[in-house]
Formats: sequence, structure tokens, C-alpha cells
Amino acid sequence: MSTAHVQQIVHSPPAMSANANTNNVINPAAVAHNVNILSSVHFLSACFSGAAAGILGLTNFSGFLLFFVSLLFSALCVSTFRCGGHPAQYLSDGGWELVKPTQDTVFGFILLWTLFYGIVHVYD
Repeated sequence: MSTAHVQQIVHSPPAMSANANTNNVINPAAVAHNVNILSSVHFLSACFSGAAAGILGLTNFSGFLLFFVSLLFSALCVSTFRCGGHPAQYLSDGGWELVKPTQDTVFGFILLWTLFYGIVHVYD
């Protein structure tokens, strides 16, 4: 079983001469790979936090607060442990890509939140 690693997207091209312009080149395959991994991390984080919110019986804003706290926590973990504290080297939008909730993550959270709330608190 292999673990997925984030790939650095900014590469400096080899210098042609001493006066060559050393602009950074972004590798689109690495960007797509990193966004795919980040999407998976966000979706799993949202699912686990949705299940936790349902089991704990959270309602209204307290449930969504748990969602945003888990989103920020997973962004902090990815930024610290996988990106070495420099997410701009691994993601095209930098830190914003780490904390941006997508439609899939929000729907996954709500689905599991209501499912586990209904299963655990059916007779409350």
C-alpha cells in the first residue's frame, strides 16, 4: 500500500546563461495531483466531522462550527506536515486552497451529520 505525497509545483528551469531569466515554471500535473489529494483529505475530514456532529447531537450553528473547525484543523495539518509550512510551493492558490470548502465536502458533511443524528437520536 503506497501513501500519497504532495508534489512541489514550482520548478526553476535550468539556466541557459549567467544572465538568463530564472522565472519559476508551474508543473500542471503536480498541481492536479495535489488538488486531488487535498480534495480527498477535505472530503474525509468532512465525513468524519459530520458523523461526530450527528453522534454528539449538535444542531444548527454548533454543527457547522464543528465543520469549519475540522476544515481549519485539516488545513493546518496538511500545511504543517505535508507542505512543510509553505503551501504556496505545492498549491496554485497557496493557503486559500487549503481552507476553501467545496460543494462535495459540505454535502458530505450534511449527509453524514443527518444520517448519524437520525440513527443515534431517533428516540430523543
